[in-house]
Amino acid sequence: TEHSVTDLQRLLLIDDVDVVIHLAAEANVGESYEKPYKYYNFNINSSLNIAEFCRIKKISKLIYLNTYVYGNNPNNPIDENHKIELISPYTKSKYISEKLFMHYFDHDIDVISLRLFNLYGVFQSNKFFIANLINQIVNGIKPIIDNEETRRDYLYINDLINLIRLIILKKNEQNKFQIFNVGSGISYSGIEIIKHVEKLLDKNIEYINMQFTKKNELKDCYANISKTQKHFNWKLNYSIADGLNDYMKILKK
Repeated sequence: TEHSVTDLQRLLLIDDVDVVIHLAAEANVGESYEKPYKYYNFNINSSLNIAEFCRIKKISKLIYLNTYVYGNNPNNPIDENHKIELISPYTKSKYISEKLFMHYFDHDIDVISLRLFNLYGVFQSNKFFIANLINQIVNGIKPIIDNEETRRDYLYINDLINLIRLIILKKNEQNKFQIFNVGSGISYSGIEIIKHVEKLLDKNIEYINMQFTKKNELKDCYANISKTQKHFNWKLNYSIADGLNDYMKILKK
């Protein structure tokens, strides 16, 4: 209606901001094939609103949480110069937003795009593998694995939070757009994740292997994180065992 307030107008009511961290996104790859308009509409428009907010408010630093954009045939470990291969409407909408941030601004602003591989941690949606796996195990349900050969690079949420803290504290570099891969640098199969949880719970876990490969599924990928580590003096504090152990401790509480 003529009296409605837009998302951008709501944003512009906010003052005294030094750094913007843009996490807003529709983020389910499978659903994005069924509802592409929803993903393009929200992911691009939310980024456009954030960009205009940063421009008007003369924000000096924008941290954008992007996603994996390297397709189905990666040369592991995957660095930031790897060929881009956009598969799903989700990854395409996120990449378009990254390009928007690259070209939008008319003032000095540091834009840091973090291309995240796979995250896990408490409060994550059960749409994601580790969250769903642990939810099934904790509730006495035999966990289901699509394909035991599929391997992914999983990063514990606390390590990402620490990286964001380091980015915020790092001195601005004056109107630079930079891209960084963010992961653990190691890939794990679903079976390996289950074996770690077995050790933590001190019990055997039976599982179902569906031997199913999703559309455009890649078999194995893991990040080259050397650029990110060097630039921000970032160190991983959690191995996969440490992260899962912390995860389970929080659940028990």
